[in-house]
Amino acid sequence: MAAVQYVLPDMRARGNGTLLLTTGVSSMTPAPFLTNVGMAMSGLRNWAHALHTELGPEGIYVGTVTIASGIVPGEGETDPDAIGARYYSMYEQRDRAEEIIGDPGGNLRVKGVPGLLRRPRRLPMCLP
Repeated sequence: MAAVQYVLPDMRARGNGTLLLTTGVSSMTPAPFLTNVGMAMSGLRNWAHALHTELGPEGIYVGTVTIASGIVPGEGETDPDAIGARYYSMYEQRDRAEEIIGDPGGNLRVKGVPGLLRRPRRLPMCLP
């Protein structure tokens, strides 16, 4: 948010600019082991969509890339170069608010990250 606040005044003054924000699968698909980061990612994704609508008429393009997979070299759409190409395509085309890489409705297994589905150890809750 701080970065957007920093660059947005100049973009508005020019009447042109691009903001590309990144979230993960937990911004779309609730998962108990990703709850903390999921809340932040969901908020960022929502904000990106709101900025897309609000700033578009001013000539400022805002998009979000949701990565719903591990980033694995040599594995098709999850290859870092392929992901970079998707960002660049959004920058050039400016025709969509969101690009989704991977399958957010999948089983939340991430290639290259063994044991991701392992349930974390439960910690005691602290209630006021």
